Order: sequence, then C-alpha cells, then structure tokens
Amino acid sequence: MIEEWRWIAGSYPLAFAGAALVLGLLLGSFLNVLIHRLPKMLEAEWRRNCVDCLQLEESEAVEPYNLMRPASHCPQCRAVVRPWQNIPLLSFLLLRGRCASCRVNIPWRYPAVELSAGVLFAFLAWRYGWSAQLPAYMALTAVLLALTFIDADTQLLPDNLTLPLLWGGLLFNLLTGTVPLADAVIGAMAGYLSLWLLFHGFKLVTGKEGMGYGDFKLLAALGAWLGWTLLPLVILLSSLVGAVVGVVLILLAKHGRGQPLPFGPYLAAAGWIALIWGKTSCIGICMAIKVVGLTGGIGSGKSAAADRFAELGVPVVDTDAIAHELTGPHGAAMPALAAAFGAGAVRADGALDRGWMRERVFADAGSRQRLESVLHPLIRQQSEARVAEARGPYCVLVVPLLFETGHYLPMLARTLLVDCEESAQLERVMRRNGMDENAVRAIMAAQCSRAQRRERADDIICNNDSLAALRLQVDAKHDYYLASLADRS
Repeated sequence: MIEEWRWIAGSYPLAFAGAALVLGLLLGSFLNVLIHRLPKMLEAEWRRNCVDCLQLEESEAVEPYNLMRPASHCPQCRAVVRPWQNIPLLSFLLLRGRCASCRVNIPWRYPAVELSAGVLFAFLAWRYGWSAQLPAYMALTAVLLALTFIDADTQLLPDNLTLPLLWGGLLFNLLTGTVPLADAVIGAMAGYLSLWLLFHGFKLVTGKEGMGYGDFKLLAALGAWLGWTLLPLVILLSSLVGAVVGVVLILLAKHGRGQPLPFGPYLAAAGWIALIWGKTSCIGICMAIKVVGLTGGIGSGKSAAADRFAELGVPVVDTDAIAHELTGPHGAAMPALAAAFGAGAVRADGALDRGWMRERVFADAGSRQRLESVLHPLIRQQSEARVAEARGPYCVLVVPLLFETGHYLPMLARTLLVDCEESAQLERVMRRNGMDENAVRAIMAAQCSRAQRRERADDIICNNDSLAALRLQVDAKHDYYLASLADRS
C-alpha cells in the first residue's frame, strides 16, 4: 500500500494533492471541534483546580465535556448535528449556511477552517510528495491552524498544543536530519528566550505586559522545527503583519487602542511561511537565478547532457554527486545511516557500502523508505543551498527521480528530459555497470515509465544517436533558455 501511494504521488501529483485536500477537509472538521472545545475544557479544569485548592464544594454535578461528549449540536436550538449535516464544506453549502432545525446562520468560521486545512494540505502534498516531511508538516500545519483560531478567540495558546509541538519538532529533526539537531535545539532555546527578554524589557520600561507566555512557547516550537537561522525571519514577518493588521483594525474602529491584540496568529502564519519559503526555499532561489531541472531514466544520458551544459558555462548542481559526497568516507549522512542500518552499511574507510545497501533496498520496501528518509532531506538541503549560490544566466539541477518524488518541481522554471529507447538504456547500463538485464530492468521498473516522463517534461532531448548529436541538442536548448528566461525576467 505504501508503495502504491508513493507511485501515485510521483506519477499523478495532482491526484495525490486531491487526496490530501480531502484529508485536510476531514481534519479541518475535527479542528473546529478542538478550537471550540479546548478553551472551555481548560476553563473547566482551572475551575476544578481552584475548588480543590480552596477546599470548596462543587455547587452542582458537571456533565462530561470533552472532545467527544456531548455530541455536536446547534448552540441556538441545541439540535444534534446529524452525520450528513457534518460533511466538511459540502454540508455547509447544501444547508446554505443555516442550521437545519432553527435556520440560524452557521458561522463562516467552520467552513473557513475546513477549507484552509484542505488547501494547505494539498499544497504540502504537491510540494513534498510522498516523503518523511509530508505527514510531519501536515501535523505542524494542523496544530498551527488550531492555535491561530484559539488565540484569535480567547488570547490563549494552550500548553496542550504548544509543548507537544515543540517536542515534536525536536523529534522530527532528530529522526530525519531535515534541520541539524543542534540548530533545532538552539532554535527552541532562542525562540523562547528572545520573546521572554522582550516581554520583561517591555514590562520594565512601561509597567505593562506586552505578550503572554504562550507566545514564548510557540516561537520555541517554531525554532525546534525550523532551526535558529530562520527565527529572525519569523519574528520580522510576524511583527510586520501584526503591526499592519493592528493599525488597520484601529482605523476601522474594530479594535480599541488599549485592547490587547493576539500575537499567536501572526507567529503561526510567519512560521508556516518560513517553513515553506525560508532562506533556501524555491522562491528565494528562483528570485536569484532561474533553474532548469534535468532528468531522465537510468542510462538515458543525463550526465553527458549535464557535462555539455557545464562546458557552455552553465552552473550544474547534480543531486547524485551530492549523494555520493554525503555517503563518501565519513560523509555527513554516514552517522545517521549507520544508526538506521547498523555497522554493516559502513565500509572500513567510513563510506557507505553501496553493494550491501543496494541488495537490501531492492529486496525490501521498508529499507528503501528508511534510506530515503535519511538521505533525501540532506540532499535537498545541499542542492537548494548550491543553487542559491550559483552564478550564471540560469542553473541546471540534475535530479534522476525528478518526476517520481516531485520534491524539486516547485523551484524549477523548466524541466528538461533526456529521452531514449528502453533498449538503448538496457545496453548502456549493462555495458557501463556490468549488471545483468534483470537487475537493470528492476531499476527501470522502480522509475517512472518513459511515457510518463515524456508527458510531464517541458522540453525533451532525444539521445538515441551519437554523443555529437546530443551535444548539438544541448546547445540548441541552451540558446532557447537564454532567450526565454531573459524574456521572463
């Protein structure tokens, strides 16, 4: 089942994003319950604690109130919401935004939360494909949505959400290495202390409290997910947006000058933006340089095409080369790979034993997934950083599994496929690597089909003939990219 979803994500990214949209709508319905009930549950708990502390007697029996009980109902007429009346977004449209019993307007908040969760989940699925990041970032997004609306309503950022979010960020980076663990720990510390110091400095100068402790914990959680390097961006974005929104609300007479303004929604929004479009993100990269993604099946001639682009003065970033660096003697990925697979994965010189790993990856889907969860975040991080540093009219990013994973597609201006007949692929790989036909076919079967690649590529180079013919086609594409990318600038 996992492999089927991985294939769908790589071959049909829009369908995969559609499935994520549905998941987001369903989860958004639950988030509405959480947003409405959690503050009330906390208030009831605080009241019970006060009663116990003061040794008072409860005035009356309290009905159970949690995320499950009582059943969802209309706050006006108390009519129970039936299952068909609770289908995310669709029920709101069918009921025309009114209660089925008393016809009182249903607040727009409910479909807004569901739609927001659905759209954000679909974007994450399109952006990250089937990867270790996707479920983690979906969970992060859901919690940030809940915190945003709870804080907007009650000016509370419950520890029930902020603290698990903080520990979840540290655990995620410990397991995946998306952000170095040291950066994540420092990010959590710096996130809390920066707002804590600002809080006490403001209180010392003015005698007033400028924000709540929940804001400290939320920024600490964002630091645990993003690392300390993105915290200045989060603080800057949240402060700017908060200031603008506050001024607008005051001018529209919808907010008193002395009335506190919740800061959590702006922190949450800024944190999510920094997660997707941080300093090594697709937007920052594409603003500096246009990127052409070069791909093709095994033995298609990607390397020869990339070499010709380099001869023409085009910066080339090769994800395969980066992978070899990371898994070379004492490479940056080797400690995590040794922890994940044991000492058998490491040669005497500290490099990855590729033959040992190849046998396990092709025999066991779980091993392949574990390998990808370690390597892919590191490769992507290095690739984006090198593209950002590239200097030239445009950059070529070589990604063998470009369409299979979909991870790099958002940062590309064009995709270029080096294509050839499958018989040519077989002959070249068998001759080059000394592999038998069955082994080569197994590798080819794990990749997109030739037809799928041709359908999704913007541009195609045919490599059924000589190397000289390939180089001439690269020269022609180079001239085309210089002209078309200059026109877009």
